[in-house]
Amino acid sequence: MNPDRQRESATTNLRRRADRLMDRVQRYDWIVPFTMVLLAVILALSMDALDRVVDSRLKPVWWLFSGGQTTARQLLSAIAAAMVAIVTMAFSMNLTAVTFIAQHYGTLVIRTFMRNLTTQSVMGFFLATFVYSLLVLRLVHSAGTDESVPRIAVTVGIILALVSFGMLVYFLSHMSENMDTPNLVAAIGWDLERVIHRTTEPLDGEADKEDPPVPEMIGSSIVTADSTGYVQRIDHDRLLALARRHGAVIRLEFDVGHFVRQGDRLATIGPSEDRIPSDIVRKAMPMESKRRLEVDIELGLNQLVQVAIRGLSPGRNDTFSTMLCLDRLGAALSLLAERRFPPAVRRDGEGRPWLVTRPVTFTDLVDRSFEQIHSFGGETTVIAARMLQTMRTVAVHTRRPDDRASLRRHVVAVHEESRKRLSDRIGIEAIEREFKDAMAVLEDGSHSAAE
Repeated sequence: MNPDRQRESATTNLRRRADRLMDRVQRYDWIVPFTMVLLAVILALSMDALDRVVDSRLKPVWWLFSGGQTTARQLLSAIAAAMVAIVTMAFSMNLTAVTFIAQHYGTLVIRTFMRNLTTQSVMGFFLATFVYSLLVLRLVHSAGTDESVPRIAVTVGIILALVSFGMLVYFLSHMSENMDTPNLVAAIGWDLERVIHRTTEPLDGEADKEDPPVPEMIGSSIVTADSTGYVQRIDHDRLLALARRHGAVIRLEFDVGHFVRQGDRLATIGPSEDRIPSDIVRKAMPMESKRRLEVDIELGLNQLVQVAIRGLSPGRNDTFSTMLCLDRLGAALSLLAERRFPPAVRRDGEGRPWLVTRPVTFTDLVDRSFEQIHSFGGETTVIAARMLQTMRTVAVHTRRPDDRASLRRHVVAVHEESRKRLSDRIGIEAIEREFKDAMAVLEDGSHSAAE
């Protein structure tokens, strides 16, 4: 590998590690607040130490606290009480927002709302200010005279309180922005695009090669699941190294996001001289009670589909939310059409297969994106027309014949069902127009691919 490619590969790996670290931070809501509280403890102790060092040489200035012990105690007590009230109000607002989102957009969207780093940071700052005030209040109580009051520490506490009130105003605006449908749908779309970039590779103008058939695994052993849940991730590198070390072919029966029941066949291992421990294979495919977005493209699409379906429910009739979701689905599928999916068979340099997987395909993702929306919104002219527009947009970016075939199947299905359900002439004409435009793009791409 030349130095430039090696340097680019190292940069890409570093970026992916940082991306995975950020995902872990966002996934657990307590990490950012806990870190900020810990920093508040360190800041309080540091300010106390600084006060002790410069106490005798500190000259009074207008912005530095100059009151006595009683004033300092009252001030810090008021700050701590105010922070308790603010934190209570912020938690109440957050809970109300989560309830609203669950009712109007679906439970899958809650994790996108809760993963917001700004919300976590603001909540953490309020808690940090409260903890800092309590620690400095303890230092004031331990001060012997008015002259030994930690003036710098109290001043910093006042500054933190003022900043907290400013952040409260920002928090109110931020919460309303986050609950706005366009911003919420956009946040889901951005998270989905990050997952796509993380789990796929650019096509670079090269056509995908078909994997030659894998020989039958005669005399193979079976690894069964020891728990029930969703596959969170698959450590392909670990499984590939394990297969090569033992000279066996490992075939996985499930992919990321699939639901596995206890006792289901998790993997099939080809014959080898050394028996591969089942526990190692299970550890490479951890399972939990719910799916995670970090490497699960289908889950991101499901989030958009759920919001779109909720918009089509009779109780809401919010077609604009559905159209926003269709736009984001089109953007994600257009990106996927220009990316290479992980190979189904992992081989060594000599072409020998070692690991056989069941990766998701573009056709699968197209089906997940349009089937349910079509079922609920096929009788609505604007939704059917927007679906055809979205498919036409995706068709412009498709290069593989199979991808175009999957899009064509959905274009034809939307067109046929719309003609059956719609009765107004204007709606039928709009659908016919969009159908012809979409088919023209698909046919033009087919000819280009054939040439």
